[in-house]
Amino acid sequence: MLLLFLLLLLFIVVPEVKRLVGQSAKLMCQTFTSAGDSIQLILWYQSINGTGPPFYTIDSRKSEGSLGKAIHSVSPKFKNRVHLNTSTQPSFLVIDPTQEEDSSYYSCRVDYKWSRTKISTSKLFIVGK
Repeated sequence: MLLLFLLLLLFIVVPEVKRLVGQSAKLMCQTFTSAGDSIQLILWYQSINGTGPPFYTIDSRKSEGSLGKAIHSVSPKFKNRVHLNTSTQPSFLVIDPTQEEDSSYYSCRVDYKWSRTKISTSKLFIVGK
């Protein structure tokens, strides 16, 4: 299954973001909702296939789908360096400042109340100074 996923990625264009160490990076996340639907959960993974523990979670299940009242959880590695900008469509995860070890694939998983889950993947490449 994982091999099939990786083979499919060869044929899918993954947006690539290049930044210098210390600069701000924006990674896309599809958070568009249909009328009558709401986002329940947003999970950010630092991996190509969205596995392992998420490093950033926005949970709005107890706030009736309101992202403004959602619970945010950030891993210590990204503490005080990440936030999700939902004022635009698509939304963007902002990493500021970036560090060399931030170079990786990132996956954003959005779970909705009624619609199917959407996953967006980006590649972040950090160049040292």
